[in-house]
Amino acid sequence: MKGRSLLPLALLASALLFGCANAPRVIPMTGEATSQIRSTEIILALSQQEIGAEINQSNVAAAAGGGLLMALIDTAVNQSRATDAENAITPVKNALVDYDFGRELRAALEQELGKLPWINLQGARTESSPDTKKIEDAVARSSANAVLVVNTSYTLSPDFALVKVKATVTGHPRTPELSSVAKKARPDADPPLLYRNDFLVANSSGRSYPTPAAAADAWAEDKGKAARAALNNGAADLARRIAADLELARANYQASSAATPPAASGTPPAGAAR
Repeated sequence: MKGRSLLPLALLASALLFGCANAPRVIPMTGEATSQIRSTEIILALSQQEIGAEINQSNVAAAAGGGLLMALIDTAVNQSRATDAENAITPVKNALVDYDFGRELRAALEQELGKLPWINLQGARTESSPDTKKIEDAVARSSANAVLVVNTSYTLSPDFALVKVKATVTGHPRTPELSSVAKKARPDADPPLLYRNDFLVANSSGRSYPTPAAAADAWAEDKGKAARAALNNGAADLARRIAADLELARANYQASSAATPPAASGTPPAGAAR
């Protein structure tokens, strides 16, 4: 595309490697940025091939005031709980063996973000590697002038009562102009980001179970019908929330612009008293 200047790869890599750690946890998309975005690509970062299981982390060391022995106890307890959770979730994983959550979420993101004209959505793709360098490269290869990275995971809660979908969403400037906008809006974010926020969506089956294993069996029934429905709902809800959060900046910008009175010219009209 002629007349378009992209940021150097080194800066993009720095933003992806260190931006989330050094940036505020929430960076709203600014109205100025929305008025300058000419194209956006979504990169769905999803390294999971199957649903995961959360555990309640052991806190013996914290309760006892620290110490190596207490830390070793926490490690052993957590390993045991992780093994038990992995065994219990096996029926759910087997029932979802042909289910592609990434495809569902990518389609939902395209649908919801495509409704925002200022996004100028160019497309969406999935990066399945957990390697941060691969995500850096994916952003650097984009021909869009803004990239929205949706870093996602999906799990069952420790008691297997909830299907949870989590995402950290970051907006990366790909042109010097948008980078300047990001720096001006949030000089405390280094490297600059156009946007950042965390999202969590949780869905239950609407029933209660005495044990995680019993809950897993219920999620797995009928080829994982309940689990598939919860994940589909989670994908759709997550996409709607991301779109709504992004659009809020646009609405606020328009409202503030409409409420701001025009600046006085400093030149009195003809015939006015001096």
